[in-house]
Amino acid sequence: MKFSEIKDLTQTELAAKSRDLRTEMFTLRLQQASAQLEKPARLRMLRLKQVASNQVDFELFSAAVSAINFCEACLKSHEHVVLEGGLTEDQVHDAIRIAATINAAAVALEAI
Repeated sequence: MKFSEIKDLTQTELAAKSRDLRTEMFTLRLQQASAQLEKPARLRMLRLKQVASNQVDFELFSAAVSAINFCEACLKSHEHVVLEGGLTEDQVHDAIRIAATINAAAVALEAI
């Protein structure tokens, strides 16, 4: 489901969608526990659909991680959703710069 589709949903529709996702996740976990799950990645992707923050923030965080991991296709995808969500290119670049700085500090600390 795209961001533009999500932002047009009412609170009732969002609650119903969340309930449906939780039910599907429960079913997948049950299948995983009984070794009947055919696609384990589906469970992981379903969990990613249920974000604790708002969708734009989550996509912004994901864009920063994609930039650090040098995944250009992922970065473009996340950046598109963030820009569609109302943020500017400067805000996206600032988030990526902050993530790169934190990553560089972590790498430097590991070397100590």
